[in-house]
Amino acid sequence: MKYLCLIYFDEAKLAAVPAEELAAIVDECMTY
Repeated sequence: MKYLCLIYFDEAKLAAVPAEELAAIVDECMTY
């Protein structure tokens, strides 16, 4: 069985996240 995960984000809020924190979030998601 295959799954697709759709992610929605607010571009304004995403732009306010520091690059280091964003990289950590992406790494955590990719690990999952």
